[in-house]
Amino acid sequence: WWLMTVGCFVVAVAPYIWLACIGFGIKSAGVGLLWTFSDVIKEKLVPEKLLGRILSFESALMPLATITSQLLVSEAFDNWHIDNFKIAFAFGCVSTLFSIPWMFYLARARDDDD
Repeated sequence: WWLMTVGCFVVAVAPYIWLACIGFGIKSAGVGLLWTFSDVIKEKLVPEKLLGRILSFESALMPLATITSQLLVSEAFDNWHIDNFKIAFAFGCVSTLFSIPWMFYLARARDDDD
């Protein structure tokens, strides 16, 4: 999760296009890792009879989330005149808001395993 967050912040502060490309690469690596590990966690936790329903729900929800994100970004850029760097920074902040509770959950789950 943190790779995605760091990538957003790198894009937000990048003064050069090559640095923004590195930020997008870091962000994409984080998204890919998050997607892979979330699928593995779902397969471990969800009962087999519900697994198909959960995966199909996620397959339907992901495009909806992507479209909503794209609509909000285009609205912010076109109508609210917010520049790209501030939008990328906002995405980093939102990612951080979700990362912090997840970090505490993982720490607690590790303690419960011990």
